[in-house]
Amino acid sequence: MPYSEKHKLAYILLPKSGSSTGRYMMQHEFHATEKTIAIEKSDSLKNIIAFVREPLSRFYSQYDETYVRTAPWHPSQNRYYIDPDNIHDETLRAKHPFPYLFEDMDKYHDYEDAFCPPSKRKRRGDCVSAKSQENGTLAARLERFVQDYDGRSPFDIHLALQVPMLSNIKDGKVLDITELHNTTNSNSDWNAIAKKYIHEDHVLENAKNALGSTKNTKNTKETGGVIQGRSYPRRFNVTLVSKKTQRRICELALLDYCCLNFPLPDVCAGDDGDSALSCKMDYDEANESIRIQPSTFPDKAITKG
Repeated sequence: MPYSEKHKLAYILLPKSGSSTGRYMMQHEFHATEKTIAIEKSDSLKNIIAFVREPLSRFYSQYDETYVRTAPWHPSQNRYYIDPDNIHDETLRAKHPFPYLFEDMDKYHDYEDAFCPPSKRKRRGDCVSAKSQENGTLAARLERFVQDYDGRSPFDIHLALQVPMLSNIKDGKVLDITELHNTTNSNSDWNAIAKKYIHEDHVLENAKNALGSTKNTKNTKETGGVIQGRSYPRRFNVTLVSKKTQRRICELALLDYCCLNFPLPDVCAGDDGDSALSCKMDYDEANESIRIQPSTFPDKAITKG
């Protein structure tokens, strides 16, 4: 994790929760280096911070990121990558747990054609920053995945829930975090963090391009959005995602909603005759502490295909 020895400050990286901006901030403003450290208070580590994100919004970003990173055409650190020179040798790769996500899509251009059809573009370069023009093909794959996925077996780190990454893997207790921030307030919060740990008059000169409006994602260095994160529009059409699927996502991420105190979106609040999603508290006698658990766990592998 990014650790600043000078300021005795560490930052927990949570994928798809402003981690790229956080990494940039720690490096350029706090002179942090990334190293393996024990996440506990000590003379060399006084404060630990993290940013979290609204779970439904985060899931869409998680899915988009995971889709590309585990696609058969993506070569970097992808165990599901299909080598074009050995396309028929299945012993050279692992089988993707949800192969239908890439059905009829062997190359990136096949995927690109789905959200940027040839009939609606002049050249392929037009697709990079263009708003998705998919007709529901990609949204339908998302919906099928959401129904199949159990939420507890992420096959890529970008699908992991936030709460487990903020908890001790041995006993489930929350890590000794000093401050927990919401990515919605990234601009003001990073300024406040700098003033608190660097100096009350500190101005984020090096990271001024990392903050501000993220509405225009054409170029991250020009917009002042995230520095090394997403710099292109969402590839599937989120307006085509059904209420049923949105509710299922809330169910998958219920632990994050409850433990991080995010309000459930209206679509997930049970207004359509469905029972309201909720969490419960019980007492963990072994660890002598109260714990929070979802009142319901999503079914594992509802369908297979």
